[in-house]
Amino acid sequence: MIVAIDGPAGSGKSTTARRVAVQMGYLHIDTGAMFRAVTYAAIESGIPAKDEALVGFLERIPLVIEVRGADFRVMLDRQDISAAIRTPEVGALVSDYAQLPAVRAYLLGRQRKLGYEAKVAGSGAVLEGRDIGSVVFPDADVKVFLQASKQTRAARRFAELARKGVQTTEAAVLAELEDRDQKDAARAHAPLVMPAGAVVVDTTDVTIDEQVAIVVRLIREALPEPVEPTNT
Repeated sequence: MIVAIDGPAGSGKSTTARRVAVQMGYLHIDTGAMFRAVTYAAIESGIPAKDEALVGFLERIPLVIEVRGADFRVMLDRQDISAAIRTPEVGALVSDYAQLPAVRAYLLGRQRKLGYEAKVAGSGAVLEGRDIGSVVFPDADVKVFLQASKQTRAARRFAELARKGVQTTEAAVLAELEDRDQKDAARAHAPLVMPAGAVVVDTTDVTIDEQVAIVVRLIREALPEPVEPTNT
C-alpha cells in the first residue's frame, strides 16, 4: 500500500504522515526531510542552487536515509542531521534547491525505491510532500491533499519552531510560507498541484487527531478485502 499525502507547507503533512504510519504499521518516508538534507549539505559545502554546480556534488554526497517504521533519520557523512535540517535558514532556501531538475531526479529514484520496497515486502509506506501523488507515485493506492488557511499554517509552524527553541516571529514564518507557496506553485519542474484522484482534506478547523483518523479511514477503505478460504 502506497499512501501519498500532498499539500503546502504547514498543512500538517509530516505530523499526519508519521502518525498514520504508526497506526497502520507502515514506513514513514519523509520526502521533505530529504530535500532539506540536500539543501543543508549544499549550504555547508558552499554549492549554489544551480543545476550545473549540483550535478557532480550529488554524485558524491555522503547522504544516507534510515527508515525504521515511523522513525526517519537523515545521515550526512555519518552524522545525524535530522534536527539541523529543520532550521529557518534551511527552510528559507529549500525551495531554491528543490525546484532544480538535478535535485528532483536524484531524490526521485530514492523515494520510489523506498516506497516500492515496502509494498513488495507486504507492508506499506506513507510519503508526504508536494508532488508525491502527481509525480513520484501517480499510481499511489491512496492520495490525500491537505490544505489550510495561511494564518493557520503559520501559527502551527511558529508553535513547532518555538517548541524546538528556534527564535523567530509568527510574521516571519507567515512571510516564509507565502514565499514558499509561490515558489512551489510556480516552479517549472513538479510544481505543487492537486493530484488526480486525491481526496481533499481542509485542516483549518480540524485537530491533528481528526485528520489522522480521516486518512486512516481512507486507507482502510482502500485495502483489498480478505480472501475467504474455500472448502473443496
